[in-house]
Amino acid sequence: MSGENFVEQIAVSLGIKQAQLKTADVHAKIPALKRKAEEYERNAVALEDASLANRAKAFSPETPASERASLMRQSTADAQKAKTMAGFAATFLTQLGQFVALETTMQIADEMKEVGLLGENVTVADWQSATDTMQDEIHRMIATSQKLGDVMSGVLTQNNADSGESVADELNALFARWEAETDPVKKAEIQKLIETKSNAALA
Repeated sequence: MSGENFVEQIAVSLGIKQAQLKTADVHAKIPALKRKAEEYERNAVALEDASLANRAKAFSPETPASERASLMRQSTADAQKAKTMAGFAATFLTQLGQFVALETTMQIADEMKEVGLLGENVTVADWQSATDTMQDEIHRMIATSQKLGDVMSGVLTQNNADSGESVADELNALFARWEAETDPVKKAEIQKLIETKSNAALA
């Protein structure tokens, strides 16, 4: 994507003409990107917390045997979703950095115009030219992350549909062994097997 096209997209999103785009307009986009990154970060943390909570509950002595397998599967699913959310947060943080860099470039250009080091006829597209390559990379990262999210959602849905019952049966059997085992070492080995089986179901 060319610098001119990128600048035009910002202008269109703000409902103004490209030639009217100012440094302040780019600056105005920065808070929204920051909020989006923070939102995905919060979602990732919440999902990770939920994953840990369900995992702990799955191995809690107070939990009914019939609920252990489903809790373990939910824990693994939430952990996978947390990774996806963290990936999206990283993408928006990177894009945020690029917008800040673009804003800085435009601020420098503004200052150079004020002191006569840059002609008044320099356009916003010229300001963007220095970051063309970086913007192309950001757009590729966003597209890749979105595809990754779609693929992961599809995999989770397909796995749940195809192997949900059989995995649940295997986990129930393993949890039964885990509850009956009195040797701490063997009990720990069975717990690792349960975790491996849960992760494999969503791999």
